[in-house]
Amino acid sequence: MKNKVAHRPTGLERRLYKILDSLHMLYETEEERGPYQLDCYLTVHNIAIEADGPCHAYRRGRDRRRDEYLWNHYRIKVLRLDWRDLQSERLAACRIMAFIREWSTQCRGMRQALLRSSAPPTGPASAALTNSGHGRQFLWRATP
Repeated sequence: MKNKVAHRPTGLERRLYKILDSLHMLYETEEERGPYQLDCYLTVHNIAIEADGPCHAYRRGRDRRRDEYLWNHYRIKVLRLDWRDLQSERLAACRIMAFIREWSTQCRGMRQALLRSSAPPTGPASAALTNSGHGRQFLWRATP
């Protein structure tokens, strides 16, 4: 088990938490994914929100590699809010909501494309479409 040093949130992170609370969002703070800690993780949307201070202007390459790692290993989409974006709660809230809406639309499109492209199994099997109350699912079952 690793020794974990307690992290005290920065002023920008506290401002981000306040904005997410005002939007009634469910989130985790300082969530660990691989070698990285996420400032904020929206579990329902699989989105990480990073509050970037002024020093991140010099770390763009490292931030890009980190974002790619999170996508490639966990399929986590990252929204980076610059410290200037967080100066206005209204602007930051609008950016967060727009990002979530855009990402949800992309996910819906990817799911629909996947469903259109997946052919039912050949041979003695058929696809049965069921509605479980939580949305539709494809269940594959063998035909008698």
